[in-house]
Amino acid sequence: MLKTMYRSKVEETSAKTNVARNNSMKRLVVVLVLCALFLYADSMYGQYGNTAGLDARFFWSTIRTAPPLSLEHSIPTVPLEWETRTSTFNAAIGRSLGLHPTPAKTPLNTQVALAISSTVNGMPYRIFNVAFESEPKNYVTANLYLPIDVSTPVPCVVFNHGHSGGKTSFSQMAMVLVSFGIAAFVIDFIGYGERVMASYPAHDSARLYPFVAGGLRRIITWENIRALDYLESRGDIDMTRIGWAGNSGGGTGVQFMCVAGLYEQRGIAYAPAGAISSWESMTWPTSGHCQCNIVCNIARYMDHADTLGMVVQRGGYTMILTGTQDELQATQTDPLGTGRTAYDNCTRTAQNLSRLCDVYGYAGSSFPTIVCRHGMTDIQGRPKREALYGFMVRTLLSSGTGQPISEPSVPNYSNDPRLNCYPSGAVPTDAADPYQLIARHVRSLKDAYTLPHDQATYGAWRTQTREHIIAEVFGGWPSTAPFNEHMVSSGVVSGCRWVKHIIETERSTLFSPPTSYAISVPVWVLQPTSTAVDQPVVVALHEDGVTGLFTPSSAPFFIEPNINLYISSHGFTVVCVDVRSIGENLVHWMNDYELGKWSSLYGKPMFGRQVWDVLRVLDWLESKPEINTSTIAIVGFGASGKKLGAMLALYAGALDDRIRVVVAEGGLASYEEPLEWSWWFTHWFIPIFVTPYADVPQIAALVAPRPLAWVAPESA
Repeated sequence: MLKTMYRSKVEETSAKTNVARNNSMKRLVVVLVLCALFLYADSMYGQYGNTAGLDARFFWSTIRTAPPLSLEHSIPTVPLEWETRTSTFNAAIGRSLGLHPTPAKTPLNTQVALAISSTVNGMPYRIFNVAFESEPKNYVTANLYLPIDVSTPVPCVVFNHGHSGGKTSFSQMAMVLVSFGIAAFVIDFIGYGERVMASYPAHDSARLYPFVAGGLRRIITWENIRALDYLESRGDIDMTRIGWAGNSGGGTGVQFMCVAGLYEQRGIAYAPAGAISSWESMTWPTSGHCQCNIVCNIARYMDHADTLGMVVQRGGYTMILTGTQDELQATQTDPLGTGRTAYDNCTRTAQNLSRLCDVYGYAGSSFPTIVCRHGMTDIQGRPKREALYGFMVRTLLSSGTGQPISEPSVPNYSNDPRLNCYPSGAVPTDAADPYQLIARHVRSLKDAYTLPHDQATYGAWRTQTREHIIAEVFGGWPSTAPFNEHMVSSGVVSGCRWVKHIIETERSTLFSPPTSYAISVPVWVLQPTSTAVDQPVVVALHEDGVTGLFTPSSAPFFIEPNINLYISSHGFTVVCVDVRSIGENLVHWMNDYELGKWSSLYGKPMFGRQVWDVLRVLDWLESKPEINTSTIAIVGFGASGKKLGAMLALYAGALDDRIRVVVAEGGLASYEEPLEWSWWFTHWFIPIFVTPYADVPQIAALVAPRPLAWVAPESA
């Protein structure tokens, strides 16, 4: 019976599964499952040791420290060292962007219509409305500003706008470039302009984007690459003279086209505005950056200077546009004493800009242009616009000195309905929204899984999948450190004695000034007063922390409230844990979304560190001679929005053989599910980078051949 209860591939079941709720069944479920499964558990399973990983590093939300990972990377000192280091980024950054392996290019199904034909400052021009599909049903709307009666093919600047406006917000700059003989191609950001959809009313509304490798940034970067495919198909655009410009979130788009240059070589001049600083300054708790700025794991490999430095290797040029009222808080100072101009009062950002100068110097190029204009908060500020014109004329036309060019008077077609690609001013109703696009990407990843087909292949698959999760998904385990435990309180309740301890599970150091911080978690140990010492251990986890295990209103639907006392009274030692950012460790000043977002950027997902907390509690239990750790079960509850307890139990059991039995109530049946629900939910329990390697059923399969009871996983 127990063997039929558990299969290596767990079947998805509906959240509405009809579970008997009478009191006798409630009392029997957990006790019978645990007792029976302990009998089934075999002594053949040894410990799964901690995998050595990067030193403990995290960010402000949990340990009040955000050491810049760029400072962990060795700064190249000679060109060969930089080139060698860059070559190692290809696969890693490609996976982070969701572009490795490179997706298949589907038909663009381009629709082009002439919108305006006129003359500006003696230069004839035409504006075309262009709509294309970067992937099936993802309609990208754009305008092409094309100078006429000039030698073709002509250079072109591709614009990415930021978190406001739409493609016509860059109309004035596009017209100025046209008057110089440079084409401009301006794209609507997804969720802006004509790309506002009923299922996706605003760009910032989707909280799921960091979920899959690349997330929203993958969609946007791929749209930019397909925009180049369209321009190349025309025949009148010189693909050896392509420039990129954007502001704020659009500046981030330019930044990641520099990174995409590892694969996408069609670009020579890059001008991000209001976007370049450092990962550390972006992850300040109150920074409020959009999730489209996030690429999973990228801070493990490079900082902002490194992203722009990619341009150097192919002979490109970079202009950084910033101002004193930008988030960069730029000032004309040199805090590092480098002797070069670094416009920022944030030391780490200054070092990034100085480092970028070094990279250009190694390549035998002039330093990147860094522009600071007092009070100009975006690229639309006139001094920045004029700096951009001089930069693009110098790099794309090989004319002028690169100094700012005065802005001529030109028509401004901002919000002109003639520049709508569709008569309704909106993409077709069958357009795929970002949730559907990401879910499609998840399914394509799952289709590529190589799964075991017999007992022999299962062992190798299990080992490899575990290694991927620990090293690639969780960023490696932190270094172990002393527990520095202390007992807080103790007592007796309902025939059970309890002791509350505080133990350290991780220690990190704030970079400057050097300050050591610890992650401390409370652990409650409950044992029946009438039973011998050698009781089997049950580690209990709840999405709301320990209070959820004792509060009747928070109790899982199929068991008794106060489940800890109930299990303990039946002869088990119950260990309750509040992992970081849960229960007593809740971070009140930063929401779930921010925690998940920034931890993903650093490749140290919150969820992975919570799993680490659980495994360190197991280490601590082994140090206690009065506790029998030869038989350990883990029980996770998570039937409401967060699903956290169940998912923690699944992952802990999947990664550590010391856990002989896994019981999970609730949780997700698949990582596709939240994308179909399209709601705001906790990011903590989603290991952001896991889907290239495994979905939830594959995680559950890692528990095999140990017993697993998974009750009512939720499905859309």
